[in-house]
Amino acid sequence: MLYFNFRADELGRPMTVVDVGANIGALSLPLAVSGHRVLSIEADPNNYACLLAAKRANPGANLLPVNLAATSRFRMVFLESDSAWTQVTDSPASGRSALGMPLVDIIETFEFADADLIKMDIEGSEFSALTAIEPLIANNPDVEFVYESNFEACDFYGHRRQDLARRFEDLGYSLYCFRPQGDLMRYASSLPQGLAIVDMLATKRDMSGVGYAPVVDYDYEWAELEIRKALNRPMEVQQKHALSDLKYCRPALLDSGVWKRAYQAYLKKNPASASGS
Repeated sequence: MLYFNFRADELGRPMTVVDVGANIGALSLPLAVSGHRVLSIEADPNNYACLLAAKRANPGANLLPVNLAATSRFRMVFLESDSAWTQVTDSPASGRSALGMPLVDIIETFEFADADLIKMDIEGSEFSALTAIEPLIANNPDVEFVYESNFEACDFYGHRRQDLARRFEDLGYSLYCFRPQGDLMRYASSLPQGLAIVDMLATKRDMSGVGYAPVVDYDYEWAELEIRKALNRPMEVQQKHALSDLKYCRPALLDSGVWKRAYQAYLKKNPASASGS
């Protein structure tokens, strides 16, 4: 939310925002109440009902909720899990469904192709949602993306968080990581992510002179420390994240005794998980 407020001040006018994975409106509603034009895309019917209730309770909000899933093609999809963790699947086991449309088609259908910012947090479906997005970006080269890079969610769909980052790079974007320290760290798809879940900014601007936050070069020591901490945590998902990112770390670190001990301890506890790494 902080970056959205900063960008609005920077532009000096109401923004046009697309919130992909709006959930119950935690981002969409404050922006819309503040006068920004917001398209809230939410697949989960329960979350969507909350969005509609929020819209009714705030009649002046410039908010357009739509009950759609951003997918790679037009199709009916099913929804697994719930709340903020709803994921799109092809299995009807949950009993909940949604219409899936490519993000570019949703945006054009509801006339939001002039978006200043597109936020994406759809639990691993971000890569698919970017299918055929090139024409939108060609017509609106200044549009920026704020997206969640979630190791486990990407893995659920058979791609890696590096693939998602590379997709943005191929579209001509530079990447920055919103770090907990409050700065923006330059990032690239070939580097360790550090944390299992981070928020990223994809922009064509050099953020170093913008003034939003201190911009720092990629920090290997921070990333490797976070990976080592995750490797030693009891949570399986954190350990898997650390193991997957090991290959992106510096050889000098991988050869160090502390890493070897942590890695061997992981293999001993989780031989099946490590077998493909």
